[in-house]
Amino acid sequence: MTEQAVSESLIPTSTAPSPVKARRTRTVITWILVVLFGILTPITIVSGWAVETVTNTNRYVSTMQPLAKDPVITNYIADESTQKLFTQFKVEDKVRQQLPAPVRFLAAPLTQQLQTYTDKAVRAFLQTSVFQSFWDKENRFMQANLVAILEGKNPPPISKTRAAVINITPMIVTAIDQLNAKGITVFNPIRNELETNRALALQLISPKQLATARTIFSLAILGRTTLFFLTPIVAIAAILIAWRRRVTALRLAIAGLIGSIFSAVLLKVLKTLFTSSAPGAQGPLAAAHVFDTLFRYMRTTTNWLIIIFAVLSVVLWLVGPSTWAQATRRVAVSSKTKVVEATGEALQSETGQKAVAKLHRVIAWMATHLKVLAWTGAIVAALGLLIAQSTGSIVLIIVLIAVYELVLVAIAFKGKSQQTELAETPTEREHQDA
Repeated sequence: MTEQAVSESLIPTSTAPSPVKARRTRTVITWILVVLFGILTPITIVSGWAVETVTNTNRYVSTMQPLAKDPVITNYIADESTQKLFTQFKVEDKVRQQLPAPVRFLAAPLTQQLQTYTDKAVRAFLQTSVFQSFWDKENRFMQANLVAILEGKNPPPISKTRAAVINITPMIVTAIDQLNAKGITVFNPIRNELETNRALALQLISPKQLATARTIFSLAILGRTTLFFLTPIVAIAAILIAWRRRVTALRLAIAGLIGSIFSAVLLKVLKTLFTSSAPGAQGPLAAAHVFDTLFRYMRTTTNWLIIIFAVLSVVLWLVGPSTWAQATRRVAVSSKTKVVEATGEALQSETGQKAVAKLHRVIAWMATHLKVLAWTGAIVAALGLLIAQSTGSIVLIIVLIAVYELVLVAIAFKGKSQQTELAETPTEREHQDA
């Protein structure tokens, strides 16, 4: 073998990546996943709202149900309905025709008084249980067509006209019957026309508002239920790949917090756009109530996620090595020492000793039934996840079951320590003391 061949044989042939390069690669991938998690968080929140509230008929009806008892909405419906009734059917002309020629100049003031009286009658009807049932029925009919339009489909022409409006004809007919019973018969011809053509409807969402809602819905429906699995998987993958897992968990919590805050800000911006395009003097206020009711579950979910991510961020920062975190821990330890001293004094009393003995018995019982308690917690959590109706409640259930299982682990460790202490003989203790 030549000298050159010997030299080449001594050169390392390993092609494995260096530790530094591997670390950089993992760091880059981790950062990508963290940023992706921050982006997916608000989209997941909106998707959860769309799937759980808008596309679910029963959920949508129950969500819109409180509006039937909201004074702002009922007053708006009464005013708009009365205005439409008097405008579309030219009630003033009908009143003028029924008056003798010399006093027909009184048609305008009489019509105004009649409109005020009719408005009061409609408001009274809106407080009855009949209107509650009518409201639920109309919203159930409207939901399917509304979803079709929001998804960009082309429902039948009748469905298009009914997609964003409430048919108030039955309500007006009932109000006319009440007026007729009190001797006001001017609306009888209108009643027959209403029953024949069903021509009176109230538009709750204007075309501009519908365009805004379609933008929200398109974003929401983009991922649907896939995001419920993809978002947590991205977070788990980031932690598993990360070189420094605690730091990555902190970054994920901060990214989730930013995404949740973005969702809250987005809701405020959309509410402004939604209400600004509402027609009429009372339209913006009524639109604000509709928006708040329709998006209340999304707002609740967003608020819970902000709290959860904020708490996780603080906890993960406190356990870190930064100067401020260490100073905070020192203060906490000092406070803990004082609390322990005060607690020790309290436990020296007879009442405290009885409470400690009772607590030991409870821990001992739980330690002997850990499997049953663990399975019970898992079953209860599974049932909770099945009936959960928002992303926030799902996250809360997951956090609670995680805390519950950690408590069981701590109890198991405590139980083993107690058993070890009881198993030690006096001789062994004396030997250890010596």
